[in-house]
Amino acid sequence: MAFFYYIGIPLMTIEERYNFTWQGKARARQIAQTPSTGTLRPCKEESINWDTTENLFIGGDNLEVLKLLQKSYHKKIKMIYIDPPYNTGKDFIYKDRFDTSGRRHTNWLNMIYPRLKLARDLLSDEGMIFISIDDHEVVNLSNVCNEIFSEDNFVERFIWVSIKEPTGLIL
Repeated sequence: MAFFYYIGIPLMTIEERYNFTWQGKARARQIAQTPSTGTLRPCKEESINWDTTENLFIGGDNLEVLKLLQKSYHKKIKMIYIDPPYNTGKDFIYKDRFDTSGRRHTNWLNMIYPRLKLARDLLSDEGMIFISIDDHEVVNLSNVCNEIFSEDNFVERFIWVSIKEPTGLIL
């Protein structure tokens, strides 16, 4: 309980609890629940060992694909690996600039939240998700993952130093 005082007189009492929130979170939740309008179509001519493979390679917008996979793969996936945009603000072949209107972290959170919610629904009870990220959004990613997957399910964070030009390398 929290008490608010005005010159020592209690004004009101409210329940408080920890909550990780940002502008647009309710909409991000809603996006995860909105059905996809797309369809998965097999492409046999681009496939190898079509009749015997047990693997899928799917090209498309990852949010729509995650929605399409829900019906056939709900709670069946053993492992998911994602490498989302790091929110560096640099130009790549994919969107990595979420800094419009001074809402850099908010926009990134609104992008990642529905994808992680849908990924969680695909994972089996023994399933694991591996996520690559850098320092730009690691704290926000950790908070979102704690909410979606439960911090009790967190296993480990691996950190490595990236060296652009290794020293002492003999070729």
